[in-house]
Amino acid sequence: MNTPPYHIRSRLRDVRLDNHQVILRVDCNVPLDHATILDDYRLTQLQETLDYLKKEQAQVLLIGHLGRPHGRDRNLSLQPVVDWFTAHGYDAVLADGIPGARALLKKHPLVVLENIRFWPEELTNDKNFAQQLKELAPFYINDAFGTLHRTDTSLLALANAYAPEERTIGFLVERELSMLNQLIEKPKHPYVVFIGGSKLTTKLPLISELIKKADMIALLPAIANTIAQYQGLSIGTSLVDTQATQSVAVLLEQARKLHKEIIIPEDYLVSLGNFTGPFTYVGAHEVQENHMIISIGPRTLERYQHLIATAQTIFINGIAGDARYPETLNEMRTLLQTLCPSRAFRVVGGGDSVGIIHQLKLMHCADWCSTGGGATLQYLSGQPLPALAPFVAP
Repeated sequence: MNTPPYHIRSRLRDVRLDNHQVILRVDCNVPLDHATILDDYRLTQLQETLDYLKKEQAQVLLIGHLGRPHGRDRNLSLQPVVDWFTAHGYDAVLADGIPGARALLKKHPLVVLENIRFWPEELTNDKNFAQQLKELAPFYINDAFGTLHRTDTSLLALANAYAPEERTIGFLVERELSMLNQLIEKPKHPYVVFIGGSKLTTKLPLISELIKKADMIALLPAIANTIAQYQGLSIGTSLVDTQATQSVAVLLEQARKLHKEIIIPEDYLVSLGNFTGPFTYVGAHEVQENHMIISIGPRTLERYQHLIATAQTIFINGIAGDARYPETLNEMRTLLQTLCPSRAFRVVGGGDSVGIIHQLKLMHCADWCSTGGGATLQYLSGQPLPALAPFVAP
C-alpha cells in the first residue's frame, strides 16, 4: 500500500441507493459515564453521511465498537449510541446479533448491530465472519476514520469481500483526508506544530515526519519534560519517558540537520506532587525536586501565543494540563483562544486535544478537529492506514 497522502473521493453520490441495504462501518467509540455519552463529537460528524443515506432511502446496518470488551459486556453496549441517534431524528433500533439484524433491516431504516467487538472474530480479520456480515447487505461504506489504522474484520476483510464497485468511503473519511492532506502537501508558512502527550517514543514518528515540513515544533508537558531532563534540567517528580533517551538524541540531531527548531517551555505551572494544587509558576531552571510540572507558565504561554499569531498553518496534538482537573487548563484555554482571531489554517488532532477544545467550547476556533486519535497521528506520520487499502488505487 502506498504511503499518504491519499486522494480518495466518496462514491456515494454516484451510486443509486434507494431501497438498498448498506453496511455502514463507523467509529462510535465515544466516552461514556455509565450510559451517558460525555462527548458526542464523533457521532455528530457522521450525520452528513447518515442524512444522505436517509434522503436516498437506504436501509442502513451500522457497525461500530465501544471500548475493549472481553466477551459481551452490557456496560459497553451500543444502546446509548442508538438512543443518541433516536434523539437526533433517526429511526434507530439495536440488533443483538446477525439474525436479528437481518430481520430488523426489513422494518427499520437504521439498524445498529451490537458492539462488533462482542464477537471475538472481529479482532482476527476473519474472512468467514466477514462473509456472514456481507450477506446482510450488498453495499459497504467505511466512514470510520478513527479506526482506519486497525485491521479488524469489519474494517478490512469485510471491505475486501466486496467488489470495488460495491464499496466506498463515507463523507467523513473523505473530509478527514482532504483536511489532513493540507498539512502534508505544501502547507503555508510559517507552519507551527504544538505537540503534547506523555510518551515521546509514541510521538517520535509523528514529530520526525512533521519537522520535515513545519518550521518549528513547540512542545507541551509532559513530552517536553523528557527533553528538558535530557538537557540536564530538573523536572522534579514530573512524568517522563524513561525509555526515550536515544529517541531524544535522534530527534535533536534531525532538527539540527534540517535547521529546524524544537522549543520546550521556559517556565511552568507546578504543584507539590498532584493536580489539585496549590500551584505556582517557576522558571525552567527553578524546578525543585518536589515539584510536579502541570502546565506551561506565563512566559511560555506568551511565546506560544506569538507563534500562533504569526503562523499560516497550525497543528495541535496534545494538551497542557489534565482534563480531569479544570483548574490546570487555564493556560491551555488561553492558548486555544488565540486560535480564534488567527487567519492560519488550523487543525486540532488526537483524542485528548479534540476532547479539550470541545470541553472548553472552542471548536469554532479551528478549521478542523479530527475524529481520529491513532489514525490521525499515523496518517500524518506518513504511515499507511491499513483499512484504507481496499479504497486506494494500486
